[in-house]
Amino acid sequence: MNELLGIDPDIPLFHLIPFVVFSPIFFYVLYNLGLKEIFNPSPEVREQRRLHKEALAREAAERTSKLQDSGLKLKTAKRTPLQLLGQGVTFALFALVIGYFSGAPAYVSHPPEKALLMLSFTHAGQHVEKCKKRSREELAKLAPNMRAPMSCSRERWPVIAQLSLDGDNFFQGVATPAGFSKDGHSSFYEDFSVSTGKHRIKVYLWDGVANAGQGAPDFMLEQDVDLGPREILVIGFDNEAGRITLE
Repeated sequence: MNELLGIDPDIPLFHLIPFVVFSPIFFYVLYNLGLKEIFNPSPEVREQRRLHKEALAREAAERTSKLQDSGLKLKTAKRTPLQLLGQGVTFALFALVIGYFSGAPAYVSHPPEKALLMLSFTHAGQHVEKCKKRSREELAKLAPNMRAPMSCSRERWPVIAQLSLDGDNFFQGVATPAGFSKDGHSSFYEDFSVSTGKHRIKVYLWDGVANAGQGAPDFMLEQDVDLGPREILVIGFDNEAGRITLE
């Protein structure tokens, strides 16, 4: 089609077909719904507008006549030059304040000479109660559609994370499971500005206890890293492989 019209082949004329087809229909509907009464009103609409203007004029004339009969004069407030100057100064100061705070002080998410360490992952804790097998008597008491051979608690333990950098513990947090029944995943999203250079990172996760430090962690990662300025190191969790990751 472009060759027949002598137009550059890179111009996608095919994309203009819906616009060419549907634009007249759209404007026709829009014209009949409201634009017609604005640009080309009917005689009835013109008469209604004329009567409305006459009613407004009569009301204004009646108010003016009542004021004149009562001896009152309608005064309009006039601003003095000093008031106008004060108003201009106030508006100018307001504009200067808005203009200043729109660009200053500059916001820095973290110092550019440092690296960023992020803890970002979701992980489902273990079930609070272990699954148990139902007996025949227990299954018989249940409805036919509820007779699952195993009975499992929906509630899960919160996930506890602990981070250590060069032997110093600098973060420990608890993420509760999502959902009204506390049966969803626990989520972490924390970030820390750290100095550049070589560091020894240790990450501990508990997903089956109420408090951190009770027994050995369920997951642990210990690794040496070398961080540069503005570098971002993300501590995640691979749920399929069941291990902590550094990316």
